[in-house]
Amino acid sequence: MRFPTALMLFSLPSGLLAQSAIYVPYRNSAMWSSDTLYVGASFLYTGAASGGGGKWKGGFGTLEPITVTLKGNEAGWTGELWAVVQSATGKEEEVFLFTNHDAPGTSVDLRTKVSFPIPTGAEITFMYKVVAGCAFFGCWSITPEDQLPKYSGPNRGYDRHRSAATSDIMPNPNWRFGNRWSVVGRDKDGNLEFGFEDCTQAFSDMDFDDVVFTVTNLEIGIFNRKLLSKDLVR
Repeated sequence: MRFPTALMLFSLPSGLLAQSAIYVPYRNSAMWSSDTLYVGASFLYTGAASGGGGKWKGGFGTLEPITVTLKGNEAGWTGELWAVVQSATGKEEEVFLFTNHDAPGTSVDLRTKVSFPIPTGAEITFMYKVVAGCAFFGCWSITPEDQLPKYSGPNRGYDRHRSAATSDIMPNPNWRFGNRWSVVGRDKDGNLEFGFEDCTQAFSDMDFDDVVFTVTNLEIGIFNRKLLSKDLVR
């Protein structure tokens, strides 16, 4: 097991520290377009195209698609990617998107998966669930904790969605991110690029590439916005 080539924290106020850990991929770097990945971030739907007004007119109209596209994975275990979306009235739905072992390029528009219009400014949370192990020799067994849902976002104690498992058991102190199991950067097209780590056991490689996917028309939440400027990509 190799260790990350770089990992650091910005000197930010305490309210931001939980969302400013930088993760630099130490292997499978070809999987990523973003040079810099941040551990834990919240995301908002930008909504309308320029001049569109963001009005729901019985259809998508000028509202921009939230296109979620699978890039690939480096995982033996099978996992499912879900999204958690809340309506303007507070109704919340969890919707399945795809598995990590589906064909790269598999793409869905999140708007088509929920029963209500997604309001501009809505927070979008991604959830990853390990659902099956692998049959080949040497594949590690899944524990009940590995199968607990893992959520994007800062995963603080007061957040609506918080992963139950913690990485603070990792022998390498640079891989201890609390309850955060996802990373995000911005790719060369300006879209967000996500990855999840699936294994919560102490020997986890913490490479965050067990499902890697891109998402259009989401913006970083207020605490993270300055961290994901476009000059952080190749």
